[in-house]
Amino acid sequence: MKSYTYTSSNGITYYLVKQYIKFGNAEKRPVYYFKRKENIKKEHFPCDLPQGWEVVENPRNGLPLLGRSFNKCQK
Repeated sequence: MKSYTYTSSNGITYYLVKQYIKFGNAEKRPVYYFKRKENIKKEHFPCDLPQGWEVVENPRNGLPLLGRSFNKCQK
């Protein structure tokens, strides 16, 4: 499976991966983050952009972040 890629304004390509992490006594939940290299470890899964999320670039350092996408035309 090919991972979602994002190229920052600095020209660096990042790859979106997810990892399942257990929080407290709850069941495991996916955590999404960007990696600089595509070498995926066993516990990291390449993935597409989750529905309802968008990529936002940090203007200070050019790192991509996932943020909720909100409908800007809500009344």
